[in-house]
Amino acid sequence: MRKRNAQGLSTSMQHSPVGDSNNKGVVEKAMRELEGVARTLRSALEERIGKEIDLAHPLIPLLVCQAANVLNRYQVRPSGSTAYEMATGRDSIVPICEFGEYIHFKPPKLSNSQGPGKLDGRFIPGVWLGQNVRDGGNIVGTPEEVARVSDSPTGHFLTKMLNR
Repeated sequence: MRKRNAQGLSTSMQHSPVGDSNNKGVVEKAMRELEGVARTLRSALEERIGKEIDLAHPLIPLLVCQAANVLNRYQVRPSGSTAYEMATGRDSIVPICEFGEYIHFKPPKLSNSQGPGKLDGRFIPGVWLGQNVRDGGNIVGTPEEVARVSDSPTGHFLTKMLNR
């Protein structure tokens, strides 16, 4: 809201009467859109891995966050811009992978590690689990951990390596 105020725009808080669902139409439509994208991501992942994913699975919160990210950063509104562009004034289109896709990525360097030798491989396999909504960094899972890889999708990130 501070950014909107600095641009000379104002935001007013409105409270709808209790039990009046007509005033909540915009929120209900947004929830339906979010649920639809989350269902699509879940269905695509289930098809790719050949298993059903229970709603209690630890991936579900990451999947829902990525569904919201897709709507905010990639869904073009009738105005011709995305919600992210309208809120920040910056372009939001950066390349992403499909949720749960197998990738190879360059892990971040550890401060106390010497790292691989000059001829050793620098990329390791992982599963792409979305973007960090705060900085746009990639969230990648390996058998050992789930970690934010980089703030640049092209910096430490090698896209789509297996079975296209």
